[in-house]
Amino acid sequence: MKKDDRKQINAAKKRKSKGWSRYFPSVARPDLGVLGNSQTIGAEPFCVFPFISLQRKGKKKYYKCEGTGFFIHHTGLFVTAKHVPIYDEQVLKSFIAIHAHGIYVSVRHVKIFWINKNSDIAVGFLDEKDARNKMVYQRGMDYNHLIPNYSESQVGQVVKNFGYGGSKIEDYNKNYNYAEFNKQWHEGPIIGIYPEGRGSWNKTGPEIEGVYGTIGLASGGPVFNETGELIGVNSKSMPKSIDGSPPISVFTPISEILEIKIEHPIDGEIKIKDLK
Repeated sequence: MKKDDRKQINAAKKRKSKGWSRYFPSVARPDLGVLGNSQTIGAEPFCVFPFISLQRKGKKKYYKCEGTGFFIHHTGLFVTAKHVPIYDEQVLKSFIAIHAHGIYVSVRHVKIFWINKNSDIAVGFLDEKDARNKMVYQRGMDYNHLIPNYSESQVGQVVKNFGYGGSKIEDYNKNYNYAEFNKQWHEGPIIGIYPEGRGSWNKTGPEIEGVYGTIGLASGGPVFNETGELIGVNSKSMPKSIDGSPPISVFTPISEILEIKIEHPIDGEIKIKDLK
């Protein structure tokens, strides 16, 4: 379908997904190569992580859950939804990712973001230093990352998303906070594809809608096809209405990152589509 011919596409015949209970997304690991859903080692994609921010209220400092992100490239480039780190066109300060790396759990500030001005998607890199112990991560270190599929999605295609929806941080005592990061999976069929956005309800650019729920703070998490390939980024959702209408979730096609120009630590100024 040519780009000029892509108009609003509605209606879908709902069909059941195949074998999500044995599902594992396609992940590239430096030590094991590509893992797919043929190797079921658990449902959690271990290159997806929650974001938190450090907030101030008067003299009090506190942490707040903000959303989800995931690695997209072996050099540590990550993706999230643009609205996760940005308020009133300003990037949140003290934005922090908590992610597993090998046998360690890292707590690292976001070093830089780049955005697509025409869609709800952003990319970035984390700081080289751990926020707790100042341990420095090697610039050439390989990261586990999700494997994207940039081809167009189809109405009726069943998708599944992941995110840290419903996560929360509570005060434990004056020195510690207690964080509960909840992992959420949801699935359903695509019912609409909107290359130019959704009018008054959603003006964030290209989007795809599906009939499934998404809990708050899952924004920025990955959306997969049935073969475990990454096809999109969680954007927003509408809950089930009182009249019985099903919940609707929206995601941004992962192809929206391709034209973003970044300053790569190894390759210099480059568009993401040209990264090796």
